[in-house]
Amino acid sequence: MKRQLLGGLGWLLALPVVGAVRLVWSILRLLATQRPQTILMLVGVGLVLSFPNPLTDQLALAGLWPPEPGVLLRVGWAVAAGVLFHGLRSPGLNRLRRRLLQRG
Repeated sequence: MKRQLLGGLGWLLALPVVGAVRLVWSILRLLATQRPQTILMLVGVGLVLSFPNPLTDQLALAGLWPPEPGVLLRVGWAVAAGVLFHGLRSPGLNRLRRRLLQRG
């Protein structure tokens, strides 16, 4: 029983680490296929929408954007979802989970 609890705790601790590594690796593979102009344009749009400026003020008046810049919060939630998704899809963690379930 103690071994199962420690194994489950280890699996829960390894999930975000493995997920983050797999997510970073897939992002790096995606960026390697894009042109530098595309990457710089996406970074620029992210920076513009992250800080208060006239564009975000106009979008907020039109009701298309929140009044305060909340892009970083949304990006944080999206990254967290991506980390969990990639962590749960990891073959190594799936083997570990199956092995822990079979011993119970």
